Amino acid sequence: MENTQALALLGGRELEHSFGGKTLGENMTAVIQALEKTEYLEKSFGRRNTPFYFATFGMSSFFIPQNIKRCSEEISSRKAALNEAMHKLNIRRAKMAKLENQIASASALDANILKAKLMLMEQRSAATKQYVEGAMKDVLLLTAYHDQLVAQVADYDEAKFEETEIAFRIAEQLLNAMRDIRATGRIGIGCQEALENYGLNPNKIAVSCAAFINAVDTSEDPTVSFSVEQEIFVKNLANTLVPLARARIKQSGLTYTMDVLKDVLYHKEVV
Repeated sequence: MENTQALALLGGRELEHSFGGKTLGENMTAVIQALEKTEYLEKSFGRRNTPFYFATFGMSSFFIPQNIKRCSEEISSRKAALNEAMHKLNIRRAKMAKLENQIASASALDANILKAKLMLMEQRSAATKQYVEGAMKDVLLLTAYHDQLVAQVADYDEAKFEETEIAFRIAEQLLNAMRDIRATGRIGIGCQEALENYGLNPNKIAVSCAAFINAVDTSEDPTVSFSVEQEIFVKNLANTLVPLARARIKQSGLTYTMDVLKDVLYHKEVV
């Protein structure tokens, strides 16, 4: 907001006494200058998450196909938000143009009211623009992450994602089991239920996870990376347990194979 616009909002009261022994107009001028000084912060950080967040919490799976899916979900979310925001911005700009035409032919009193409305719409448009730019930065960042991930999976498509889904879901619960064991010494009820649904014995999972945690915690090798060791352990155990999960699905009277799913999955077109 420009200083002249801000003072105009005071409606002639800029000389009234205000805090700090100054007039209302002086304080308003100081506030406008302060906002202008920090405006770059809104442009720098006007988005929901940071690149580090996306690379850790956002796409933290040990299974790259699942990270690609997560990346796709985030991009789709930003795309929908961008479309809606741009639509609202275009409508607001059209209304602003209409107000400007009305101001040109309005009486002095009506013109002041219309100018106040126009100023409010300009402020909202500026805020929407910052939101749009934040979403645009997210899309560009996520697309760069997408390119890195897809380069590591040959011919990625929905079918490729589904091939690793069982191991991913099991690994997810193995990680939850380890968190429960570290926190309470046992696997929580929710995690036990999930493991049972995958056809796994929670007690045996608890023993395996506890043994891994103890081995890593008692290791005297300073070069051991917990995260790397955890990935190796979780992925190997999860892949070993996949047949048990498939057998559990059969108990429900279902068959979960690529032959059954091929007609309902997106397959990348071969050019």
